Amino acid sequence: MTIVVDLRVGLDFSPSAAAFWEQFWPELARVRPTAKFIFIVPPGADGTIEVPNLQIKVIKSSSFGWLDTKSLITYLKEVKAERYISMYEFGFGIHRPEGHWFQKKDTSIPLCLGSFSTILAKEWQKQNKVSIPFVPLKPAYVSVTTSMSWTASESIKTRFTGGRDFFLFSGDISEKYFLIDMLKGFSLFKRWQQSNMQLVIAGYSDSGTDFFEDKLDTYKFKPDVVLLKNPDEEDIGKLTAAAYGIIYTCTENTMPFYVSRCLQTGTALIASDITVIRELTDAAAWLDNNNLQDSLANALKLLYRDENYKNKLVENGKGSAKALDATVMLEKSWEIISGN
Repeated sequence: MTIVVDLRVGLDFSPSAAAFWEQFWPELARVRPTAKFIFIVPPGADGTIEVPNLQIKVIKSSSFGWLDTKSLITYLKEVKAERYISMYEFGFGIHRPEGHWFQKKDTSIPLCLGSFSTILAKEWQKQNKVSIPFVPLKPAYVSVTTSMSWTASESIKTRFTGGRDFFLFSGDISEKYFLIDMLKGFSLFKRWQQSNMQLVIAGYSDSGTDFFEDKLDTYKFKPDVVLLKNPDEEDIGKLTAAAYGIIYTCTENTMPFYVSRCLQTGTALIASDITVIRELTDAAAWLDNNNLQDSLANALKLLYRDENYKNKLVENGKGSAKALDATVMLEKSWEIISGN
């Protein structure tokens, strides 16, 4: 089976979402060696993925939608594609030709969605005024640190925070994560705690990064904040496992992929109370979305002073993580791609 995955839109996703998909698709190709995968990417995209049954095709988009569609159809016919995959932040659409070869109508609306969020899938259907079936999937990271020895944890702390305990934010360094409110909440916590607890911000650069760095330069507790821009996935995994707790402050219903990593790792989660996270877990110290800085400060205080509470969050999170199995996710994804 020849499967063409159009990643040109996916590269415009939020950086943290793009990072998840950059793991997902090559791994699906790797575990299905008898299928032929072709990734369509724009000029300048990284084309160095080393998977034997995976090819990279560069197709430049134009300013004319009809011309882009024509070029896509021509290419799908050329490679005799049996499936075409369109991308959305929350999942993917599966397209199949009605006849022997793809036509324009076959690439417009997918026959089925593989969705990591029921809520976002329904929103997409409403926005596009369509009603198509979707299969719920659970987002799981293929590569994740599920446990870490004391020695390894201390080594991470030594490397990044001078050996001190830390809370971790990981996501996009953008306005939608309310990082300024996060700093204000951390300030309230620091005034109460009077110790050297650190805040590590390991995020992907985005539109609000420069603005945030300017604000961080004048932040009172800047010596207690470590900013890591665009860290590699291995470091993010180790930081997640070594953190005292994870902070997730996005209040929009966008796909919270990083929450899955937190749950899989077994680290306490402090999160904005939004429905897409509730789909994944109830095991979080929930923040008041209308008062992030005060509720974050209170959550940090409670997590710091009450070890039993922290351990309960971790254990409940591990319960949610049982549903986050990368092997199952990939198998189910293949079933709906090959079966539709």
